[in-house]
Amino acid sequence: RVEEKAATEPLTEVEERQEGSTTKPSAAKKKKRKSSSARATSGAPKRPKRPKTAYHFFYDERRAELVAEAEGAGAEVDNNGISARIGEEWKTLTEKTKYEALAEEAKAEYEKAVEAYEATGQSMEDCQPKKPLSAYMLFFQAKHAEAPEASVTAFAKETGVQWKNLSDDEKQPFLQAAKRQREFYETQMSFLARTKDALVGAAFVDSCASGRNATVSGYDAENDVYTIAYDGGAPTDDDDDEAALAEGAVSLSELRARVCGDDKAAKKFHDLAKKGPKPPPKQKHQKAPADKPRHKILDALDEPDRPDAPGAGAEP
Repeated sequence: RVEEKAATEPLTEVEERQEGSTTKPSAAKKKKRKSSSARATSGAPKRPKRPKTAYHFFYDERRAELVAEAEGAGAEVDNNGISARIGEEWKTLTEKTKYEALAEEAKAEYEKAVEAYEATGQSMEDCQPKKPLSAYMLFFQAKHAEAPEASVTAFAKETGVQWKNLSDDEKQPFLQAAKRQREFYETQMSFLARTKDALVGAAFVDSCASGRNATVSGYDAENDVYTIAYDGGAPTDDDDDEAALAEGAVSLSELRARVCGDDKAAKKFHDLAKKGPKPPPKQKHQKAPADKPRHKILDALDEPDRPDAPGAGAEP
């Protein structure tokens, strides 16, 4: 499928080096290279990542120590063995205060980041598009599909060697496919960086309408919803689900789910919008204290000399 979708024009030498190289770029090159997706969304804060737990802080610290020990001894780094060992160490660790404090700090920073993120009109419930795969990963997927029962670890070593031995012409289909994925991802990220009137006129691919090309045709500020126009018309009743989802206005969360290709989330937001906002919780009715007289028995107990008091007139 990758070969069938490959473009006819080959990539430039620079693009081939960027997409075809399996080695990690140097730190200097990383600073120079800034993706267009980062430039497109530079005006909006990035979606905050979930904070580390106490165990994750402990894991990172111990893993760095164990890897350094293995490399110093000239031994092969056993990632699975290291993870298992760290897990057992954590279970028996008695003093976890240091890592719990780090986790609390990370949580506080995360909550501040979420507040700043949602203040721009974004929502943590909004979907995110899948990140594009590299040319090598597309090659790996294609080869692994031919032998799905093979071990991923062993297969990765084999395909790594095969990829290095491929000629430039043989790599072209995967390089072109990776380039298309990257461009589509950057378009999605550019769309997600906009809200309200800035989205009117923005084009996207609606996953809930069989991948139809669509455009945001309007924004209703009073109700905070958007309308969609489809190239070639909206879905018909031939597909009830698609037609129902295409009807009427949609919320920003549903619109973003469609752009990201998350049909399940889009349907959830669509159904929530149809139900309308949740009613506020009912307040328990508390009667105002009335100036009622105390019960006569209680009054009589306080005043034992009263004739109606229990035991009044009885012999001592």
